[in-house]
Amino acid sequence: MEEPIRILYVINALEVGGTEGQLAELISGIEKERFSPYVCCLRTIKDKSSYSLDCPIIALGVSRLMSLQTLIGMLSLVRYLNHNRIAIVQTFFIEGTILGVVAAKLAKSVSAIVVSKRDLGFMLTKRVIWQLKLIYHFADRFLANSKNVKDYLIKKEGVNRGRIDVIYNGIDIEALEKKMQEVSGADIRSREGIPEHVSIVGICANLNRKVKRVDLFLMAAAIVCKYLKDVFFVIIGEGCLKKSLLDLSEHLKIDLKTRFVGSQVNPIPFIRMFSVGVISSDSEGFSNSIMEYMGCGVPVVATDVGGNRELVEDGVTGLLVPCGDAEKMAEAIQVFLDQPAFRKKAGEEGKKVLLERFAKNKMIRDHEFYYASLTKEKRMAFKKKRGKFSA
Repeated sequence: MEEPIRILYVINALEVGGTEGQLAELISGIEKERFSPYVCCLRTIKDKSSYSLDCPIIALGVSRLMSLQTLIGMLSLVRYLNHNRIAIVQTFFIEGTILGVVAAKLAKSVSAIVVSKRDLGFMLTKRVIWQLKLIYHFADRFLANSKNVKDYLIKKEGVNRGRIDVIYNGIDIEALEKKMQEVSGADIRSREGIPEHVSIVGICANLNRKVKRVDLFLMAAAIVCKYLKDVFFVIIGEGCLKKSLLDLSEHLKIDLKTRFVGSQVNPIPFIRMFSVGVISSDSEGFSNSIMEYMGCGVPVVATDVGGNRELVEDGVTGLLVPCGDAEKMAEAIQVFLDQPAFRKKAGEEGKKVLLERFAKNKMIRDHEFYYASLTKEKRMAFKKKRGKFSA
Protein backbone atom coordinates (compact mmCIF):
# COMPACT_ATOMS: atom_id res chain seq x y z
CA MET A 1 0.00 0.00 0.00
CA GLU A 2 1.34 3.44 -0.99
CA GLU A 3 2.08 6.04 1.67
CA PRO A 4 -0.56 8.81 1.88
CA ILE A 5 0.19 11.99 -0.07
CA ARG A 6 1.19 14.62 2.48
CA ILE A 7 -0.35 18.06 1.92
CA LEU A 8 0.40 21.23 3.88
CA TYR A 9 -2.09 24.11 3.76
CA VAL A 10 -0.57 27.53 4.49
CA ILE A 11 -3.10 30.11 5.69
CA ASN A 12 -2.92 33.39 7.62
CA ALA A 13 -5.02 32.20 10.57
CA LEU A 14 -7.85 29.83 11.45
CA GLU A 15 -10.41 32.58 11.92
CA VAL A 16 -14.11 32.15 11.20
CA GLY A 17 -14.55 32.84 7.49
CA GLY A 18 -15.58 31.41 4.14
CA THR A 19 -12.14 30.20 3.02
CA GLU A 20 -11.29 28.84 6.46
CA GLY A 21 -14.62 27.02 6.63
CA GLN A 22 -14.12 25.42 3.21
CA LEU A 23 -10.63 24.29 4.23
CA ALA A 24 -12.00 22.78 7.45
CA GLU A 25 -14.64 20.86 5.46
CA LEU A 26 -11.99 19.58 3.05
CA ILE A 27 -9.68 18.40 5.83
CA SER A 28 -12.51 16.70 7.72
CA GLY A 29 -13.73 14.78 4.67
CA ILE A 30 -10.59 13.96 2.70
CA GLU A 31 -9.76 10.24 2.58
CA LYS A 32 -7.06 9.83 5.23
CA GLU A 33 -5.78 6.53 3.85
CA ARG A 34 -4.75 8.33 0.65
CA PHE A 35 -4.03 11.87 1.87
CA SER A 36 -2.43 13.21 5.04
CA PRO A 37 -3.28 16.90 5.67
CA TYR A 38 -1.23 19.40 7.71
CA VAL A 39 -1.97 23.08 8.44
CA CYS A 40 0.45 25.98 8.91
CA CYS A 41 -0.91 29.27 10.32
CA LEU A 42 1.20 32.37 9.92
CA ARG A 43 -0.22 34.01 13.01
CA THR A 44 -0.46 32.62 16.54
CA ILE A 45 -3.49 30.41 17.07
CA LYS A 46 -5.62 32.32 19.58
CA ASP A 47 -8.84 30.34 19.43
CA LYS A 48 -8.44 26.64 18.73
CA SER A 49 -12.20 26.11 19.03
CA SER A 50 -13.02 27.97 15.79
CA TYR A 51 -12.50 24.80 13.77
CA SER A 52 -11.87 21.29 15.02
CA LEU A 53 -9.28 19.97 12.57
CA ASP A 54 -8.19 16.35 12.59
CA CYS A 55 -4.59 17.04 11.55
CA PRO A 56 -1.29 18.49 12.82
CA ILE A 57 -1.31 22.32 13.08
CA ILE A 58 1.69 24.62 13.48
CA ALA A 59 1.80 28.39 14.00
CA LEU A 60 4.77 30.51 12.91
CA GLY A 61 3.90 33.60 14.96
CA VAL A 62 4.35 35.92 11.96
CA SER A 63 2.36 39.16 12.28
CA ARG A 64 3.80 41.05 9.29
CA LEU A 65 5.84 39.98 6.29
CA MET A 66 8.64 42.55 6.44
CA SER A 67 10.16 41.40 9.72
CA LEU A 68 12.90 39.22 11.19
CA GLN A 69 10.19 36.90 12.53
CA THR A 70 9.09 36.21 8.95
CA LEU A 71 12.59 35.04 7.98
CA ILE A 72 12.80 32.87 11.10
CA GLY A 73 9.31 31.50 10.43
CA MET A 74 10.13 30.74 6.80
CA LEU A 75 13.29 28.80 7.69
CA SER A 76 11.33 26.94 10.38
CA LEU A 77 8.68 26.06 7.80
CA VAL A 78 11.31 24.75 5.35
CA ARG A 79 12.64 22.42 8.05
CA TYR A 80 9.09 21.32 8.91
CA LEU A 81 8.32 20.53 5.26
CA ASN A 82 11.43 18.41 4.85
CA HIS A 83 11.08 16.69 8.23
CA ASN A 84 7.47 15.66 7.51
CA ARG A 85 8.16 14.84 3.84
CA ILE A 86 5.40 17.15 2.60
CA ALA A 87 4.72 16.55 -1.11
CA ILE A 88 2.17 19.29 -1.88
CA VAL A 89 1.93 22.81 -0.46
CA GLN A 90 -1.27 24.79 -1.04
CA THR A 91 -1.40 28.46 -0.05
CA PHE A 92 -4.21 30.90 0.76
CA PHE A 93 -4.37 34.72 0.92
CA ILE A 94 -1.56 37.17 0.13
CA GLU A 95 0.74 36.63 3.13
CA GLY A 96 0.22 32.87 3.13
CA THR A 97 1.06 32.72 -0.56
CA ILE A 98 4.20 34.86 -0.40
CA LEU A 99 5.69 33.04 2.59
CA GLY A 100 4.34 29.59 1.71
CA VAL A 101 5.49 29.54 -1.92
CA VAL A 102 9.03 30.66 -1.09
CA ALA A 103 9.38 28.12 1.75
CA ALA A 104 7.99 25.33 -0.44
CA LYS A 105 10.42 26.20 -3.23
CA LEU A 106 13.34 25.96 -0.79
CA ALA A 107 12.20 22.61 0.63
CA LYS A 108 13.56 19.47 -1.03
CA SER A 109 10.54 17.31 -0.22
CA VAL A 110 7.90 19.44 -2.00
CA SER A 111 7.00 18.29 -5.50
CA ALA A 112 4.03 20.59 -6.21
CA ILE A 113 3.13 24.15 -5.14
CA VAL A 114 -0.50 25.24 -5.53
CA VAL A 115 -1.73 28.83 -5.07
CA SER A 116 -5.42 29.16 -4.17
CA LYS A 117 -7.30 32.21 -5.43
CA ARG A 118 -10.79 32.82 -4.08
CA ASP A 119 -11.60 36.47 -4.78
CA LEU A 120 -11.29 39.14 -7.46
CA GLY A 121 -8.42 41.03 -5.86
CA PHE A 122 -10.54 43.93 -4.62
CA MET A 123 -7.98 44.71 -1.87
CA LEU A 124 -4.84 44.44 -4.01
CA THR A 125 -2.68 47.45 -4.83
CA LYS A 126 -0.45 47.59 -7.92
CA ARG A 127 2.56 47.00 -5.68
CA VAL A 128 1.08 43.83 -4.17
CA ILE A 129 0.09 42.50 -7.61
CA TRP A 130 3.69 43.08 -8.76
CA GLN A 131 4.98 41.16 -5.71
CA LEU A 132 2.57 38.30 -6.36
CA LYS A 133 3.57 38.08 -10.02
CA LEU A 134 7.18 37.55 -8.91
CA ILE A 135 6.13 34.84 -6.45
CA TYR A 136 3.88 33.15 -9.03
CA HIS A 137 6.94 32.15 -11.09
CA PHE A 138 7.75 29.59 -8.38
CA ALA A 139 4.24 28.06 -8.22
CA ASP A 140 3.25 25.02 -10.26
CA ARG A 141 -0.52 25.37 -10.37
CA PHE A 142 -3.32 27.76 -9.43
CA LEU A 143 -6.68 26.70 -8.02
CA ALA A 144 -9.65 29.06 -8.41
CA ASN A 145 -13.09 28.57 -6.86
CA SER A 146 -14.98 29.93 -9.87
CA LYS A 147 -14.50 30.48 -13.60
CA ASN A 148 -14.76 34.21 -12.98
CA VAL A 149 -11.84 34.08 -10.55
CA LYS A 150 -9.89 32.10 -13.16
CA ASP A 151 -10.55 34.84 -15.74
CA TYR A 152 -9.42 37.45 -13.20
CA LEU A 153 -6.12 35.59 -12.64
CA ILE A 154 -5.48 35.54 -16.39
CA LYS A 155 -6.41 39.17 -17.11
CA LYS A 156 -5.24 41.00 -13.98
CA GLU A 157 -2.48 38.90 -12.42
CA GLY A 158 -0.97 37.55 -15.63
CA VAL A 159 -1.25 33.82 -14.92
CA ASN A 160 -1.16 31.49 -17.92
CA ARG A 161 -4.56 29.89 -18.57
CA GLY A 162 -3.05 26.41 -18.73
CA ARG A 163 -1.79 26.63 -15.14
CA ILE A 164 -5.22 27.31 -13.62
CA ASP A 165 -7.85 24.79 -12.52
CA VAL A 166 -11.31 25.40 -11.04
CA ILE A 167 -12.90 23.55 -8.11
CA TYR A 168 -16.11 25.06 -6.75
CA ASN A 169 -16.86 25.46 -3.05
CA GLY A 170 -19.05 22.80 -1.48
CA ILE A 171 -21.64 22.75 1.27
CA ASP A 172 -22.72 19.93 3.59
CA ILE A 173 -26.49 19.73 3.06
CA GLU A 174 -27.06 17.15 5.82
CA ALA A 175 -25.21 19.26 8.39
CA LEU A 176 -27.06 22.36 7.20
CA GLU A 177 -30.45 20.68 7.69
CA LYS A 178 -29.46 19.66 11.23
CA LYS A 179 -28.42 23.25 11.98
CA MET A 180 -31.86 24.45 10.86
CA GLN A 181 -33.42 22.66 13.83
CA GLU A 182 -31.16 24.12 16.54
CA VAL A 183 -33.30 27.23 17.06
CA SER A 184 -36.94 27.67 16.08
CA GLY A 185 -38.09 30.50 13.86
CA ALA A 186 -40.70 31.45 16.45
CA ASP A 187 -38.00 31.89 19.11
CA ILE A 188 -35.92 34.10 16.82
CA ARG A 189 -38.91 36.24 15.85
CA SER A 190 -39.85 36.64 19.51
CA ARG A 191 -36.30 37.55 20.53
CA GLU A 192 -35.80 40.05 17.70
CA GLY A 193 -39.29 41.56 17.90
CA ILE A 194 -40.34 40.49 14.40
CA PRO A 195 -44.10 39.84 14.05
CA GLU A 196 -45.09 36.34 12.97
CA HIS A 197 -47.01 37.43 9.88
CA VAL A 198 -44.34 39.58 8.18
CA SER A 199 -41.88 38.49 5.49
CA ILE A 200 -38.14 38.67 6.17
CA VAL A 201 -35.55 39.77 3.63
CA GLY A 202 -32.02 39.10 4.82
CA ILE A 203 -28.34 39.41 4.09
CA CYS A 204 -25.34 37.59 5.54
CA ALA A 205 -22.16 39.67 5.13
CA ASN A 206 -18.86 40.73 6.67
CA LEU A 207 -19.45 44.21 8.08
CA ASN A 208 -15.73 44.97 8.00
CA ARG A 209 -15.70 45.15 4.21
CA LYS A 210 -17.22 48.03 2.27
CA VAL A 211 -17.15 45.86 -0.86
CA LYS A 212 -20.09 43.87 0.58
CA ARG A 213 -22.22 47.02 0.07
CA VAL A 214 -24.65 46.44 2.93
CA ASP A 215 -25.45 50.15 2.51
CA LEU A 216 -26.91 49.27 -0.92
CA PHE A 217 -29.03 46.57 0.72
CA LEU A 218 -30.41 49.16 3.16
CA MET A 219 -31.15 51.61 0.34
CA ALA A 220 -33.04 48.88 -1.52
CA ALA A 221 -34.88 48.05 1.73
CA ALA A 222 -36.00 51.68 2.05
CA ILE A 223 -37.46 51.55 -1.47
CA VAL A 224 -39.29 48.28 -0.76
CA CYS A 225 -40.75 49.77 2.43
CA LYS A 226 -42.44 52.50 0.39
CA TYR A 227 -44.62 49.87 -1.29
CA LEU A 228 -44.83 47.00 1.20
CA LYS A 229 -45.60 47.28 4.91
CA ASP A 230 -45.35 43.70 6.13
CA VAL A 231 -41.63 43.16 5.62
CA PHE A 232 -38.59 43.28 7.91
CA PHE A 233 -34.89 43.28 7.00
CA VAL A 234 -32.29 41.21 8.87
CA ILE A 235 -28.52 41.76 8.67
CA ILE A 236 -26.32 38.87 9.87
CA GLY A 237 -22.73 39.93 10.46
CA GLU A 238 -20.43 42.03 12.58
CA GLY A 239 -17.71 44.57 11.93
CA CYS A 240 -16.45 48.13 12.05
CA LEU A 241 -19.09 49.38 9.58
CA LYS A 242 -22.00 48.43 11.82
CA LYS A 243 -22.33 51.86 13.47
CA SER A 244 -22.47 53.73 10.15
CA LEU A 245 -24.99 51.19 8.80
CA LEU A 246 -27.18 51.63 11.88
CA ASP A 247 -27.02 55.39 11.32
CA LEU A 248 -27.94 54.90 7.66
CA SER A 249 -30.98 52.78 8.53
CA GLU A 250 -32.13 55.54 10.88
CA HIS A 251 -31.51 58.20 8.21
CA LEU A 252 -33.55 56.15 5.71
CA LYS A 253 -36.30 55.85 8.33
CA ILE A 254 -36.27 52.04 8.24
CA ASP A 255 -34.57 51.49 11.62
CA LEU A 256 -37.79 50.09 13.12
CA LYS A 257 -37.89 47.46 10.38
CA THR A 258 -34.23 46.46 10.38
CA ARG A 259 -32.55 44.01 12.74
CA PHE A 260 -28.77 43.81 13.07
CA VAL A 261 -28.40 40.40 14.74
CA GLY A 262 -24.59 40.32 14.80
CA SER A 263 -22.28 37.47 13.89
CA GLN A 264 -23.92 34.08 14.43
CA VAL A 265 -22.04 30.85 15.13
CA ASN A 266 -24.97 29.16 13.42
CA PRO A 267 -26.72 31.57 11.02
CA ILE A 268 -28.82 28.83 9.37
CA PRO A 269 -31.94 29.13 11.61
CA PHE A 270 -32.04 32.83 10.69
CA ILE A 271 -31.50 32.18 6.97
CA ARG A 272 -34.25 29.55 6.78
CA MET A 273 -36.73 32.27 7.84
CA PHE A 274 -35.79 34.52 4.92
CA SER A 275 -38.33 34.98 2.17
CA VAL A 276 -35.46 36.36 0.08
CA GLY A 277 -31.68 36.15 0.60
CA VAL A 278 -29.64 39.06 -0.76
CA ILE A 279 -26.02 39.58 -1.83
CA SER A 280 -25.25 43.22 -2.63
CA SER A 281 -21.45 43.04 -3.13
CA ASP A 282 -19.45 44.99 -5.69
CA SER A 283 -17.08 42.00 -5.92
CA GLU A 284 -17.47 38.28 -5.17
CA GLY A 285 -15.31 35.26 -5.90
CA PHE A 286 -17.78 32.53 -5.03
CA SER A 287 -20.30 33.36 -2.32
CA ASN A 288 -20.71 30.93 0.57
CA SER A 289 -23.72 32.98 1.71
CA ILE A 290 -25.52 32.29 -1.57
CA MET A 291 -24.87 28.57 -1.11
CA GLU A 292 -26.37 28.76 2.39
CA TYR A 293 -29.44 30.59 1.04
CA MET A 294 -29.91 27.94 -1.65
CA GLY A 295 -29.34 25.12 0.84
CA CYS A 296 -32.18 26.52 2.95
CA GLY A 297 -34.48 26.73 -0.08
CA VAL A 298 -34.36 30.54 -0.10
CA PRO A 299 -34.49 32.36 -3.47
CA VAL A 300 -31.59 34.72 -4.14
CA VAL A 301 -31.31 38.33 -5.26
CA ALA A 302 -27.66 39.05 -6.06
CA THR A 303 -25.55 41.60 -7.87
CA ASP A 304 -24.28 40.30 -11.20
CA VAL A 305 -20.61 40.23 -10.23
CA GLY A 306 -17.86 37.63 -9.93
CA GLY A 307 -18.97 34.04 -9.51
CA ASN A 308 -22.58 34.93 -8.61
CA ARG A 309 -23.76 34.08 -12.13
CA GLU A 310 -22.16 30.63 -11.81
CA LEU A 311 -24.28 29.99 -8.71
CA VAL A 312 -27.52 31.82 -9.51
CA GLU A 313 -29.43 31.05 -12.70
CA ASP A 314 -31.23 34.30 -13.43
CA GLY A 315 -35.00 33.83 -13.41
CA VAL A 316 -34.74 30.21 -12.23
CA THR A 317 -32.99 30.00 -8.84
CA GLY A 318 -32.90 33.74 -8.24
CA LEU A 319 -32.62 37.16 -9.84
CA LEU A 320 -29.41 38.96 -10.80
CA VAL A 321 -29.30 42.76 -10.69
CA PRO A 322 -26.75 45.35 -11.86
CA CYS A 323 -23.96 46.20 -9.44
CA GLY A 324 -24.69 49.29 -7.33
CA ASP A 325 -28.32 49.67 -8.45
CA ALA A 326 -30.61 49.95 -5.39
CA GLU A 327 -33.72 50.49 -7.55
CA LYS A 328 -33.21 47.25 -9.50
CA MET A 329 -32.40 45.36 -6.31
CA ALA A 330 -35.61 46.62 -4.70
CA GLU A 331 -37.62 45.60 -7.80
CA ALA A 332 -36.17 42.07 -7.69
CA ILE A 333 -36.94 41.73 -3.97
CA GLN A 334 -40.51 42.88 -4.59
CA VAL A 335 -40.96 40.33 -7.40
CA PHE A 336 -40.33 37.50 -4.94
CA LEU A 337 -42.41 39.06 -2.16
CA ASP A 338 -45.35 39.65 -4.53
CA GLN A 339 -45.20 36.19 -6.15
CA PRO A 340 -45.19 33.41 -3.52
CA ALA A 341 -45.41 30.63 -6.14
CA PHE A 342 -42.35 31.91 -8.01
CA ARG A 343 -40.53 32.40 -4.72
CA LYS A 344 -41.22 28.79 -3.68
CA LYS A 345 -40.24 27.39 -7.09
CA ALA A 346 -36.98 29.36 -7.21
CA GLY A 347 -36.06 28.17 -3.71
CA GLU A 348 -36.71 24.54 -4.65
CA GLU A 349 -34.68 24.84 -7.86
CA GLY A 350 -31.81 26.44 -5.97
CA LYS A 351 -31.62 23.57 -3.49
CA LYS A 352 -31.71 21.06 -6.35
CA VAL A 353 -28.83 22.80 -8.16
CA LEU A 354 -26.82 22.93 -4.93
CA LEU A 355 -27.19 19.18 -4.39
CA GLU A 356 -26.18 18.40 -7.97
CA ARG A 357 -23.23 20.77 -8.44
CA PHE A 358 -22.04 22.22 -5.14
CA ALA A 359 -22.30 19.47 -2.53
CA LYS A 360 -19.49 19.06 -0.01
CA ASN A 361 -18.71 15.50 -1.10
CA LYS A 362 -18.23 16.59 -4.71
CA MET A 363 -15.84 19.35 -3.62
CA ILE A 364 -13.79 16.86 -1.58
CA ARG A 365 -13.66 14.20 -4.33
CA ASP A 366 -12.61 16.86 -6.86
CA HIS A 367 -9.71 17.88 -4.60
CA GLU A 368 -8.66 14.26 -4.11
CA PHE A 369 -8.56 13.69 -7.87
CA TYR A 370 -6.66 16.96 -8.30
CA TYR A 371 -3.98 16.09 -5.73
CA ALA A 372 -3.54 12.58 -7.14
CA SER A 373 -3.15 13.96 -10.66
CA LEU A 374 -0.57 16.51 -9.44
CA THR A 375 1.68 13.86 -7.93
CA LYS A 376 1.21 11.61 -10.97
CA GLU A 377 2.25 14.46 -13.29
CA LYS A 378 5.34 15.12 -11.18
CA ARG A 379 6.33 11.43 -11.15
CA MET A 380 5.96 11.21 -14.93
CA ALA A 381 7.96 14.43 -15.44
CA PHE A 382 10.71 13.14 -13.13
CA LYS A 383 10.94 9.80 -14.98
CA LYS A 384 11.07 11.61 -18.32
CA LYS A 385 13.79 13.95 -17.05
CA ARG A 386 15.79 11.06 -15.54
CA GLY A 387 15.51 9.19 -18.83
CA LYS A 388 17.04 12.15 -20.67
CA PHE A 389 19.97 12.33 -18.24
CA SER A 390 20.62 8.57 -18.36
CA ALA A 391 20.60 8.68 -22.15
